[in-house]
Amino acid sequence: MATPNPVMFVAKHPFNGNVAQAQLSFPAGATIAARPGQEGNVWWWGSYRGAEGWFPPAYVTALAATPPASMQQRMQTASFAPAQQQARPQQQQQQQPQRPMPAGGMSPQPTNADRFGVTQQPQPAASHPLGGFGVVAPQQPQGMASMVNDPFAGLESTNTMQPITAAAAATTLGTPGPMQSPGPMRSPTSTGGLSTNGSMGSMGSMSPTSVGGSNGSVTQAPYQPQKTQKQMIDEQLGKKKAEEEARQKVEHEARFKRAQEEAARKMQENRDRVAQEAAEKTRAAAGATQGALPMAPQMASPTPAMSPVPTMPSPPQLGQLPTFNPYQFLSGANSTEPMRKFNPIYRVQPYWALLKLDSYIRRFPKVDPEKKGDTAGMYEQLSKALSFICHVVQETERNARVQSGGYGQTNTSESNLSFLKTNYWGCEACIKLISILPHSAGASGATLDGLFLNFINVFVSLVGHLQANQQIVMPGGWQQPNKSTVLLYILRNCGDNKWSFTVCNTGKDGLEYHPSSYDNASGMEQKQLAMTIWDIPYERLTDSTFWCVLFRMQVYPSKRNNAKFLYTQLLPALNARPLLSNMDLGPAEFLEVPDASSAVMFHDLSRLALTTTPMQGARCSKYTSLLVMNAAVDLAYVNIVDARASSMDPEDTRILKLTGRNLANFASTIEPSSVTDGTLGAALSYTWDQLDRLLKKLNFASSKPIDIHSHGVAASTLVDGFSKGSVSTLRAEPGSAAHPFFGRLRQDNYENTVKALMGDPRPDPILIPAVLTDENMPNVATDYMTASSSLRRVCDACSLLMQQRRLVKNGPAFVASAAQYALSIMLPMPNLDATLCFWRKGEMRRETQINLLFLIRRMCRIYQAATACVQQSRGLIAIRSTTFACAACIADGISRVKAVDDPSVFSLHYSGLCEGPTEPFGIEAGSFESLAANLPIYDPLFCSLRFQCLDYLRGLTLKMDGTERPTVFNFDASLTPFGGDFALINQLSIQLALPRPYPATDRASANHSSALISGVNGSIIEVLPEFEYFRDIVFHFKHAVSGKSPTPPNVSEHQMWLPSDGTLKWTTK
Repeated sequence: MATPNPVMFVAKHPFNGNVAQAQLSFPAGATIAARPGQEGNVWWWGSYRGAEGWFPPAYVTALAATPPASMQQRMQTASFAPAQQQARPQQQQQQQPQRPMPAGGMSPQPTNADRFGVTQQPQPAASHPLGGFGVVAPQQPQGMASMVNDPFAGLESTNTMQPITAAAAATTLGTPGPMQSPGPMRSPTSTGGLSTNGSMGSMGSMSPTSVGGSNGSVTQAPYQPQKTQKQMIDEQLGKKKAEEEARQKVEHEARFKRAQEEAARKMQENRDRVAQEAAEKTRAAAGATQGALPMAPQMASPTPAMSPVPTMPSPPQLGQLPTFNPYQFLSGANSTEPMRKFNPIYRVQPYWALLKLDSYIRRFPKVDPEKKGDTAGMYEQLSKALSFICHVVQETERNARVQSGGYGQTNTSESNLSFLKTNYWGCEACIKLISILPHSAGASGATLDGLFLNFINVFVSLVGHLQANQQIVMPGGWQQPNKSTVLLYILRNCGDNKWSFTVCNTGKDGLEYHPSSYDNASGMEQKQLAMTIWDIPYERLTDSTFWCVLFRMQVYPSKRNNAKFLYTQLLPALNARPLLSNMDLGPAEFLEVPDASSAVMFHDLSRLALTTTPMQGARCSKYTSLLVMNAAVDLAYVNIVDARASSMDPEDTRILKLTGRNLANFASTIEPSSVTDGTLGAALSYTWDQLDRLLKKLNFASSKPIDIHSHGVAASTLVDGFSKGSVSTLRAEPGSAAHPFFGRLRQDNYENTVKALMGDPRPDPILIPAVLTDENMPNVATDYMTASSSLRRVCDACSLLMQQRRLVKNGPAFVASAAQYALSIMLPMPNLDATLCFWRKGEMRRETQINLLFLIRRMCRIYQAATACVQQSRGLIAIRSTTFACAACIADGISRVKAVDDPSVFSLHYSGLCEGPTEPFGIEAGSFESLAANLPIYDPLFCSLRFQCLDYLRGLTLKMDGTERPTVFNFDASLTPFGGDFALINQLSIQLALPRPYPATDRASANHSSALISGVNGSIIEVLPEFEYFRDIVFHFKHAVSGKSPTPPNVSEHQMWLPSDGTLKWTTK
């Protein structure tokens, strides 16, 4: 046969193929020759620089057509084999081992050499739509971009072609000739020719190419070993089994077709009967209006008369409605429509979820979204949610078809939700699929494999029966050893051999792969909860391999079953496109993500699956949800339409009033631009009239407390003797009961009684303004007076805000920000060099020194209380610890100042300026250097402040020779005094003439130092108040980096704290 000319392409992107899978590699801009007729396939076969293999078509673009070669060029490129051929040895006729095949349905071939001696790579198999060359290899499943370790990965498709023998393939399809390049190609000089397997012809083997022409070839049939008797018996049994299955399938389809015809006939009879009854009523009404006049004969109208009640407009017809019923296909031809009872409908939880009443109803027990139930329970809950949403559509259609007139029904033969008929049958089929899917069968091994294989066979057959503009809903998700995730899939036949696959997800697992947007009105995040994969070829979805891998995730628990595998591998393989590129192929709707507690009940997921129609021109899900909610409220009204006056329960009245409120709120959020069929105005008018009638009925039928407990007797019996208990009759009004003596317990002045019980109203609070800014004060203190004045103003304003934290929104956050600014920016950082330090280079009075330490301690209390009232995070801990470190460093620098008027004894001993054999003390960074190193700091200012604090604290604890100085107040390590504490307390005791323990044992010294430091023995704090202030500041700093909570563990996290709550109370053991 003639070899077709190759099609030339240019590479847009470089591709590095896998040699083990016979894939082709080429750089960007390379010219590639590909075999024609491969359009629509996932992988194409081509050659580049003498190498051949598979490559993705998305990486190349077509070249302009090349003019055909001249006769001279064709003669130059032609070569002829010898006229005589010798028989090939039988060893060379054996089938060569097959090479791996790239994913996508291509089958490798034995390596052959063309007439020019160039080795050819594997070609597509004969059973593939591309055609085969020579030997027929087993066909691999089609439609997957990557293989997975799956026990059913090698299952043959249910729609596979009949296998053909190798001899038939050899006689039908010839060996491919060499690919023609655009320019002339000269054959290399050869004396005897090269064989097709690449070996030299010196041993007398000839090329199988005949002399029939340069473009023709004849191929010998490859060697086939003889079949054993067991293989022949198995082949015969397989043929008989296939014939039996084909016969049963034909019978099943015939029964199903007869059942459909019978159902259509009964439906037509019902329509005719309803039309006849309506015509009779119309004639009777016309006769009554005309009186005695003779009535002319009238023809029966095919449809009933219209009701004066406003009805929803009919949707635009999106193609011909399908006649195939997937529910009957799964349940049997003789199955009937499922019947359910939700009476009264407004008392069931699915109704509350549909009308968004969950926020008003407290659940017992509360649903924990993190602790989901077992897999079987989750699928059972999903079936219940689907059953309710199907019940709404089913009852709405039944009421519209059976009844005529009345509120909530139309006099037409179709209901307001008739356009959801196809979606309704798809949801009913999903309930049936959940029942036969072995998601939690409890079986294992061969038993589970058999159940799963039966499900795949039934489902693939169901997909093959779907008609154009028809869709089905399927259970989806994945199952892991310790938890399960449930989704819903929508498969739709869009017509023209194109399909769509929609993933409906309302949970948190996997939503990160769905496109996001935001609401222009509220600014809240929205997600494309129903993400659709468009333009899927029919062959991909009729291949059982994809369905095996997809449903395997729900049947076989594994850690590899996750959202990444579904969204990044399975879904892109359907149409060979990136996931987000599908947004440009069809409509995309963004909706608000349900809360976690509602998502686990699957009511929002079921509603999304019913209202989603992945098709151009279809109604959006939000608008369709409004129509479904209207239908549900109609059904609720039917339950109370006959209620008598004052007969409804107050709880039912409250539920229905909340229903009306939520329905009105939801209807007000519909964007007019999202409804393209022009029916939004009629729908909103219908909703308005519906809510108006519902409210009137509730006002009439609702129970009032006084009406319930009234006497209920007729007005004629209200005589003077009634108040004394004398009643002439017990006959009461309809809906009431006679309670003659109940009036003695009535409280006619009910409002005054309530006010007396409530007491006098609390007077309105007085809001005192707090000023946090001052234009006359500098941002950074320039002298001691400015620092003291600014610090006191900020402390006073923060105290006002904290006292009025319930009146000022976000008051604690403002206070924390102001205190943080004061301690980190307004007060300058100290320096180790006294001549450069802001706090030590000038003259300072002792009263200024004490005042500054007191204000810094007060600011630390305010900052501690404010940060305890806001939301806690690791970033807040990092900023808080750095702010307290700045406060400790500033307090250390102030404590080392030698006052010009009356130097403090504590300052002299702490700074080492006291006479005698003393040395300066310091404070350690401790956990601020080790534990706080892992805290996140994103502000460059605080990152710089952290390094300044660390350098300052390290300089305090190290001498010039590298040895360590004694340190005090190491509260982060232990609350027991250390050596530096003993030395400082000993020096202060000598200076102040305080009694010291004798004998000075370690225990006695520890008790003595603890009593003086804590203030239990107030001898030092009474004389040196700056000692107490500095101790508290250092404790706030040490506690901020200790990793402990600043609040007690038994206090609510919403507790509002005051600065006085941050007062430290010291004691000893």
